[in-house]
Amino acid sequence: ENGERVYTCAHCNETKTETLVFHAPYIGRYDCSEDGSKITKIYWQIISDTLYVYENIDTPEWSAYKDDIATAVFTKNATVIPVRACYKYPNLTTVNAAAAETVGAYAFDECQSLTSLKIDAAKLEDYAFYGCTALESFDLGNHLTEVGRNVFKNCTALQSVTVQNGVEKIGYGMFEGCSALEDIDLPDSVDEIGAHAFENCS
Repeated sequence: ENGERVYTCAHCNETKTETLVFHAPYIGRYDCSEDGSKITKIYWQIISDTLYVYENIDTPEWSAYKDDIATAVFTKNATVIPVRACYKYPNLTTVNAAAAETVGAYAFDECQSLTSLKIDAAKLEDYAFYGCTALESFDLGNHLTEVGRNVFKNCTALQSVTVQNGVEKIGYGMFEGCSALEDIDLPDSVDEIGAHAFENCS
């Protein structure tokens, strides 16, 4: 099917429109060859309602499309999820970032439709999942070594959290206001629990 793809060329910094024999047009950021005739690298793209991030990006260049994104996929080269990556995305339901090592501050803050989350990061920065009021469960994985403040604060539907052996710290206010959280098993590896970590939990 013929279509048009609009992209910003990182080489010449110009907005280009390319006519394609392609399934559908899509939005993203690309590198192109010097003559502008072909795409040589894809940084991110939105196909249908899914955001795909292929490289580490300093700022969320896709934020203008926040209302259209239901799924965010950060692939193996996208090891750092940027600050405010999906800040207050109203329709985001699913995040798959299994290779991410760092989740930036406010990355998924107040994503109130988020129900499915696959992340095994070493670092969760401040307010990374604050106010994700539809999220019911989460597995912290066993790589977590650095935790910011109020990471899951006010995730009011959160009922189940799996803390794997190897996690050493439950951060300041980490589960504060998680009113549905009734029980959590902490492994022997946890040697620090921050102030207000479980305040106002069931």
